[in-house]
Amino acid sequence: MKKNIIIQASVGLILLFAILTINTSKAQINNAERHHIGVSVSFGSKATKISSNIAHIHQLNLLQEGGAVGLLWGNKALETKLAVGFYYSASRVDHTIDLINLESSFNFYPLSALTGRKHKFEPYLTAGISANNYKFYGFYTASEAVKPNFSVSEEPYLGSVATYYGSIGTGLEFNLLRQNDFVKIFTEVNYSNPLIQKAADPFKNTHFSNQICVSLGVSVGLTCF
Repeated sequence: MKKNIIIQASVGLILLFAILTINTSKAQINNAERHHIGVSVSFGSKATKISSNIAHIHQLNLLQEGGAVGLLWGNKALETKLAVGFYYSASRVDHTIDLINLESSFNFYPLSALTGRKHKFEPYLTAGISANNYKFYGFYTASEAVKPNFSVSEEPYLGSVATYYGSIGTGLEFNLLRQNDFVKIFTEVNYSNPLIQKAADPFKNTHFSNQICVSLGVSVGLTCF
């Protein structure tokens, strides 16, 4: 019941942000509001928990570190971002699990929406959807009748789990503004809830729980239309 409520709330917020983006963009175009386009780079950590019928990774607290690059566009009140990221297991995690992350998100800036102008410090709300491909490496799924070869230089690839998340979060930007370009330093915290998970043997019964992501990054771009 609780999970269904979280999923419905996540999807509802994403739809609300999408509607706000469309409506605000139309209104501001009519008012000759200038839009911006740019790129972003961020680094951060993602934390989640694994449940599985494979004993070696069951109840594993997975911490991953990495970064993402993205393309962004928007106006003073709303911004859309498409990003791709790569994350790997932190050194304290016993097993190697890599993550390729594709994300679409919306940022809403309440101060700019109320005042019609940008501020040096800009808090914002964010919501999005992401596709996550977790790749597992190691020796722990090998048959007990077959002795694994630990002399190899790299751990063998075992399989993957595809997980689709809905996320909500909050962040803070520090704006370095010029007449026709911008630099924004930001920090962000996201809470993600799994919506759909797909996997084949031997990870068919492996699932990821809710995810928390903390990141720090910079965005640069131009005010161009």
